[in-house]
Parts: sequence; C-alpha cells; structure tokens
Amino acid sequence: MVLWALRFLQFDTDLFGIKTGVLDRCSTDDGLPLVDAVASAREQGLKLLYVSLEKADELEISFMVEHNINYVDDKVTFHRSVADATTSTQPTSGLIVERVDATSPQLEELAIASGHASRFFADSNISREAAKELFRRWMQNSIKGLAAKDVFAAKDDVGFVVGMITLRVVGEHGDIGLIAVDPSRRNGGIGQTLLQKSFEWARENSLTTMTVVTQRANEGACRFYKKNGFEEMGHVFVYHVWL
Repeated sequence: MVLWALRFLQFDTDLFGIKTGVLDRCSTDDGLPLVDAVASAREQGLKLLYVSLEKADELEISFMVEHNINYVDDKVTFHRSVADATTSTQPTSGLIVERVDATSPQLEELAIASGHASRFFADSNISREAAKELFRRWMQNSIKGLAAKDVFAAKDDVGFVVGMITLRVVGEHGDIGLIAVDPSRRNGGIGQTLLQKSFEWARENSLTTMTVVTQRANEGACRFYKKNGFEEMGHVFVYHVWL
C-alpha cells in the first residue's frame, strides 16, 4: 500500500490566499493511506492539496475518480545526456544569449507564457491572474537564486528579450525550470539556441544530464524536446484536491 505524508506549502498559501499543501509518498510508518491523509489535511484546515499518482496507483486513482477530484495534468519528464549533446548548430543570426541578474516585464511575460499549459491555468478554481502571478514570482525567485541557479535571456540585435531559460542544479543533473520564446519569434531557432546554452551551462557545472518537465497536453513542447534529442523518462498524473 502506498502511504502519504502531508507537507505544507507556504509559497502557494501566500500566493493563493488559502492553506495549501502537497501529499508526498512516504516510505516510513508515519505515512497514511490516501483517504486518511486527505481527511487529516481537511482536519488541519487545508483547502488545496496537490497529489501526483503513477499509473500503477490504481486504488488511489479510483478514489480520485469516485470523488470527482480535479485531474489537472499528465506531467512528463524528459532527459538528455550532456555528453551526447552537441552545440554545432549556428546560433540564430543577430541573437545574443546572456546571463541576467535582474527581472523585467519582458522576462515575466515570457515566464507566464511558459506556463500557459500548466495545471495552474488548467484548474478553473484558480483565477487566471493568480496563475499569472505564480509565474511572475517564479521568475523573480529564479533571478534571486531561490528557484534557479542561473537565468539566461536571448536578446535580438536591438536588445529586446525574445526568449529566456531558467536553470537549476539537482544532484548531478541540470534542470530546466522555465523556457519560452516570444510568440512573434517562434520557429526561428531561438528555442534550440536556448537549449544549446543549457548544455554549455551543464558542462561548465560538471553535470551529466539535463531534464525538463512539461505537460502531455502541451504537444508542441513535447515535439520540441524530442526533436532536440530528449527522451521521455517518466510521467505522473497530477490532481488538485479541493477541501
């Protein structure tokens, strides 16, 4: 039986104005079955829980379906070996990719664009403005070093930000948190240039693999990563439990 432990999320609580937490898989006897864990969260005054389930979690998925709990995402993780990645493709003409240490309206709008298919926009119980604010703060925290190690911006020949990527270190792996290209400049090689920068950054930090998480429903993103040599390494079904 899968056991679960409750973890309080201060950032989400402050952002949404409701007490929010996540149920994590628990390998100790301190955990609870999903039904009991949800009941305990309700008793503690939580209003929103995030739960990630695997395909094998048949009993837990049945519980979600039975109680009409909001399924919001099929979250897919892609990875690619740094050693196998090349940087032979020429960067887009007139494009400069550089590390940035201050946020801007352009960066924050790109952060919002990067999350357009996320579970926060998919859940009708979360206002669109609250979802936008989450991604604004994600960018702000990435610049501050709280949600990322480095942020890179792609700028055109007049200095306008046309793309960005945030990168963090997880063990021996690099992870892409946010990545987006200005809608008016898509399909011009900017996204590929940003991925190349991520592999350069990974080598500089002695990392072996790059990973990135996206949504199965975001078919364009999935195609983009596969086209650029990433392979799917796993996925989970994400639910928002409103109490």
